[in-house]
Amino acid sequence: MKLLPNKTFPHPVLRSIPGDYVKRSFQVTRQFSVKENAPMLSVRFTINEEAITKLLEEDKAIYSLEIYCPITFVRRIFGTNSNSGEFVLNKGDLYGQVEVNAFVICKECVKNYSSKNFHEEFKEGASFDLFPGDVLAATDTEIYYWDTELVAPLATVFDIVANENITRGMYAVDTSGDKVKIQMHQQDKNRLEKMRQASDKRPLAMFVYFPVVVEVLRQMKEDENDSSKNTKWYRAIEYKIGGLGKNLESSEPFNLAQELLRNPLEYILPKTESNA
Repeated sequence: MKLLPNKTFPHPVLRSIPGDYVKRSFQVTRQFSVKENAPMLSVRFTINEEAITKLLEEDKAIYSLEIYCPITFVRRIFGTNSNSGEFVLNKGDLYGQVEVNAFVICKECVKNYSSKNFHEEFKEGASFDLFPGDVLAATDTEIYYWDTELVAPLATVFDIVANENITRGMYAVDTSGDKVKIQMHQQDKNRLEKMRQASDKRPLAMFVYFPVVVEVLRQMKEDENDSSKNTKWYRAIEYKIGGLGKNLESSEPFNLAQELLRNPLEYILPKTESNA
């Protein structure tokens, strides 16, 4: 249910546009991640209107989250009494554009609902009768983009390409496109392709992908202009970071890269009797 800015209600509704309440807000932080290859949305609700908070505490109202995907026609509605939660969808529910709306919904009849923070356009001491399903608060619609590439292995966001301007034995990173291009001399690329075709691909993660992931994470963290945020590789890596329960701002690229690659040193070293 998307609330249009000009939609009116028979009772006050707390939302982003000025109107029914004065100096009060309803905000929601949202982050998509993955859980067992299915999309999961983690949310935290923040509301500073005492009258609505009181209804939530008395179990007369509930936080509601609506997730709608126009391409798959899937609409999922979740409810919770907690100010935070994790909501898991089915694999295949989302593709492309995803709309997320958050509300506070009345659960039962409430007589003479009032607030000292009503806008002055309401008469002093104004009160309203509420009914189950009435919207008490709503956020603006947030738009996200879900791509099946997000849940693909991390290596799929990289392309290894030949560049004759690169000195043999060295390589460079280009993050300007939808995939991160690992550029190297054609002869080195040919040698690497032979290694990729071999049964043991473990050295690739440690000696090729690991330094590239560190560099990419550094660029993501230091890019003040956010010039890469709309690329597929950026969204995929950001998604996988969320799946680890991490965030880029508070993580060191060197350590985070190891976690994203599932600790490459661990599986590149020969197993000993104690860990075999």
